[in-house]
Amino acid sequence: MVAENEYDSFLTLSIVSANGETVRYKTDIQRGNVWVADLDGDGRFEILPTGDVMSDDYFTYCLRYENGALCELLFAD
Repeated sequence: MVAENEYDSFLTLSIVSANGETVRYKTDIQRGNVWVADLDGDGRFEILPTGDVMSDDYFTYCLRYENGALCELLFAD
């Protein structure tokens, strides 16, 4: 959780690469968890930040680290 101001903190992921570069991904999640799983069985892990974005509205992101960035993977509705 990273404080944005004196009232709000948001779940922010930080990934440090092998060469020491840091990639950050800020979410709108105010209370949540992060899960890591290989959802599609391709041997690469997906990162799943999930939680409350405001007043009992829950959201799950699906991210993959590739080419030096955290990229969003979309779910079918």
